[in-house]
Order: sequence, then C-alpha cells, then structure tokens
Amino acid sequence: MIRSRFRNALVWIALLVGTPLFSELAQGEGPSDLESICRDEVKRDCSFVQPSTGDNASDSKNSALFRCLLKHESDASPACREQLKNVPVAELPKLPPKAVPGFAALGILGLLPATTPTVSYGGWVTPEQGSRGVEYNRLTIQVPVYQDDKDTFSMSAGGTSLHFGEQHTLSGSGIPVPEDLWKVEFGGSYSRKLEDDKLIGGRISFGSASDHPFADFDVITIGASAFYSWASTERSRWMLTILFSNNNPIINYVPIPGFIYMYWTPNFVGMFGFPFSSIVWTPLEPWMFTLSVFGPTINSEIAYGNPKKIQFFTGFSWLQQSYLRENRPDPKDRLYFDEKRVPLGMRFPVAKALKSELSVGYAFDRSVYEGTRFGNKDDGAASLGNSWYAAWNLRLEF
Repeated sequence: MIRSRFRNALVWIALLVGTPLFSELAQGEGPSDLESICRDEVKRDCSFVQPSTGDNASDSKNSALFRCLLKHESDASPACREQLKNVPVAELPKLPPKAVPGFAALGILGLLPATTPTVSYGGWVTPEQGSRGVEYNRLTIQVPVYQDDKDTFSMSAGGTSLHFGEQHTLSGSGIPVPEDLWKVEFGGSYSRKLEDDKLIGGRISFGSASDHPFADFDVITIGASAFYSWASTERSRWMLTILFSNNNPIINYVPIPGFIYMYWTPNFVGMFGFPFSSIVWTPLEPWMFTLSVFGPTINSEIAYGNPKKIQFFTGFSWLQQSYLRENRPDPKDRLYFDEKRVPLGMRFPVAKALKSELSVGYAFDRSVYEGTRFGNKDDGAASLGNSWYAAWNLRLEF
C-alpha cells in the first residue's frame, strides 16, 4: 500500500513542475576556413546556415557555422574536430555558464534555473532477498516559468522512495530502521544577467525526508542557495556561493559560504572550489573522464563512445543519503544510508528527446546509521552486506 501511495504521489508531482542542464551557445566568430575544412559536416548538419548581406556578411556566416558545427562536434570528422579545437581563444564564442556541459553540476546544487522542461526518472535495485535487498526510485521534473534576455525563473518538484527488503535494527541502541523512507521536494530557482557578463541568482526549496513525510515540523526539509558570478577571462569565471540546509552531508542549520573557479577549453571543463569541485576531461575522442566531489559524496567515471549514439562507462561512486526519522529523541539526529559502488553500463538515446542509461555493478561497504552528522554513529549502525545491483535512468527534454 505504501508503494502504491508513492507511485500515485509521483504521478501527481509529474503534473506539476521541474531543468535541463545546458543552453544554446552565445554568439561568436569562427575561423574563415571552417566551411572548406568541415565541408561534409556543413552539408549534413549545417546546410540551413545562409549567407548574410552587408559589410560583415562573411563574419556573420562564420559565426553561425561555428555555433552549428560546435553543437555537432561529436559527429564531425577528425579533421573538422581538430580545426574546432585549434581555434584561437580570441575567436571562440563567449560562453555563458549554462552553455558549458561541466556547468551541469551547478544544477545539482540549485545554482542555475531550468531553461527547458525536463523529466527524469531513475532507480536501482539489489535483487537479493533479506538484509541486502534494497529498492530505490527517483522522479524529478523541472520547468522554466519565465525567461527573457536577463531573467530566468524555473520551478521543480521531485520525490524518491527507498525500500529495505527486511527490518533492520541499529546495533547498540536497538532503534528500528523504517523499511520505507521517502523524500519530496518543491523548489524555485532564479538568475539575472547583469552588466559585464555578471550573473546573480539563487534557489529556495521546501520538502520532507522521512519515514512519515510532513508528519510534523521535525521532518520538514528546507534549503536555500545564492550565488554571484563574473567572468575573469574568455575561458574562466568565478562564482561566490552560500548554501543553507537542514539536511545536507556537510553541516545542518548553518550557512556554508563557498567559491568556485571555473575554467574550460574545448576538451576540458574544471570547477574547483568549496564545497564542490568537478572536472570533465576528454583528452582523446571518444574517451571522457569525469570526477565530482560534494562533501562526502564522490562520483568518478571513465566513459568511451558517443553519448548521442552509444557510450560505455565504469567508475566509482560513494553515495550517501540522509533522512529525518519521525519521533527521534534528538531533532539533530539524521538517519544515514551509505554505500560505495563500482558500475559497468551504457548510455544511448531512445528517441530524439529521450536519453537512457542502464548499468549493473557491485555495491559494498553498505550501512545504515543514525547520528548528529555524517560519520557519527552514536545511535548505532546496521550493516547491509555487499551486493550486486542493477540501475536505470531515463531523461526526457521537451
């Protein structure tokens, strides 16, 4: 019955709201010989680019060709890709943060609003019966509400379910672990473009993460973030941030000041700072290496292939989730589910707007514990044992 209620809740959430992680490239100029070197790609992908008239006709056409070819770079010939990589910095378009794939991570932190409607669904299961059996489902919807040349405002809604195959008890304290845990969250994000390529914005969210969501005030989750960003060069930006939450992996109820230095080239995007860092590196097509760290959460990956066709990947993840168990003696306590993973999977498009990801892997060092902060097990812990798992993700962009 609980699972049925959650499925119905997810359907209701799906009728409401929710962000793509990328936007279109800003205008810029490309080299004069793009059309001759990338002749086949122009015919295949960019034949719609028409010559302009007037004094700057050639530059205007080159700008449009460069933007188009860069969008289809993964499908281009080696000679054309090499030409795009070797364009001098001065001729590269000035990219807003949302145009760079690595900036997708900022959406995770709630620092950039949605620009197109997006629905994503994913989950995983460890099929073993008994203590190792766990099932997880997640649905997120993001929708832009208002956009113009300077302002972007979006709303989002999402929910997750975590189900344990059997009852667990925390050693030492004897506290029973709920078999079903839920998260529901609603939020709104806003950004404004200022003069001199500066950006300012923020996000507010409200929800619940508990075995009985919204049962009382002690299981309510609130979050807020704000940022101020400016360009330092054509390839880099700075961002000052402040994050606040009563349910995060670093510290609760205390505003966390931070910073991010962003630097990108055609085959590298780096975001270095606190409390979040990330890199995306493609040293040689079609290889891609990624790493992101946010508090105790770590994700690393080695991928091979074109994600527009098929891409294979493996890596390592350290995942952690926290919940506010109803009727816990200390309101500061959080119930943590912690595990590490090694996946092997593939990504491929199902349709033009629908992307999928399937993987299998091994989950280890898995435990549930309760304490006042991450790693604190004063109220006891329960081991779930190592297990194989299967995971899936679907993403639909309208």
